[in-house]
Amino acid sequence: MYNEMIYIYTIYEEGSFSKAAKKLYLTQSALSMAVQRIENNLNTILLDRTKRPLSLTLAGEAYIKKYLEISRLEKELLKELDDLSNLNKGELSFGGSQYILSYILLPVFYVFKKKYPHIKLNIIECSSDLLNSYILNGTIDICLKSEKIKDPFINHGLAFRDTLILAVPKAFIELFNLPKIYFTKEKLLDSTYLSFKNLPLEYLEKLPLIILSKGNNLYEITKKIATEHNLNLNIILEISQLVTALHLSSVGLGATLTTNILASKTFDNDLVYYKIDSLLTDRKFYFVTKSKGYLPKATLKFIEIAQDILNSNNRML
Repeated sequence: MYNEMIYIYTIYEEGSFSKAAKKLYLTQSALSMAVQRIENNLNTILLDRTKRPLSLTLAGEAYIKKYLEISRLEKELLKELDDLSNLNKGELSFGGSQYILSYILLPVFYVFKKKYPHIKLNIIECSSDLLNSYILNGTIDICLKSEKIKDPFINHGLAFRDTLILAVPKAFIELFNLPKIYFTKEKLLDSTYLSFKNLPLEYLEKLPLIILSKGNNLYEITKKIATEHNLNLNIILEISQLVTALHLSSVGLGATLTTNILASKTFDNDLVYYKIDSLLTDRKFYFVTKSKGYLPKATLKFIEIAQDILNSNNRML
């Protein structure tokens, strides 16, 4: 029956019998006969053949939903069996933004892959608003989140923490008459920036701002800061990635909220930075998986390696 369900799912995914038959290495007539037999056995119609591309009937939607549940359970079973081979095979999928993948977890991926070379490591770059659905549907096994974690997700401990700061093109200092309480990358690296005064929040209304788009954690923080302090922000652009926003700021397009970690790892000399007077600028990121279902040994080992490396890095910040 599971193979039959794959036939229906492939037709639904491809939108036509011909494309599905090609993908399944079947003739179109053989696939049509198989589907007709399935529908006859179930005494119901699963596919609406009057529409192009093909669509599901209500019965078809229920059928596909159960197929996805069975497929998820099969993946969990395979992961459990993989554990029996002492991590000599298996798979681990991690999802996150460009900031998390390239600037936080890069050394973790390297060490994990070196220690467990036979574990297939899938790294999926995506915006933070997709992480919840990706974990629940099994696209990824684990991610990092900085918001409050609740069911159907579970928190596996602290990964790292960062601080939000305002990145400002140097030309804006004179253009907007900004106070001389800014600091440079060098001050970030030696942590002396911590003694600098905060930029008065009313300056956020004067500056053209580049912010992260809706669905990102930083979008919510930016809006909360504006609401709490009754600020009318001059938002000129919304971007899905933190790294891209910082690059756009570096060419003089606008100011942007970034992190102390990201700013300390860039090589641009055309930016200065300001501390922001808000408790919301201190962020903690946690390892997150779904709360129900089997947790593979590879995921636990990844968390163990990551905590060791990231704790060492945090002590150096």
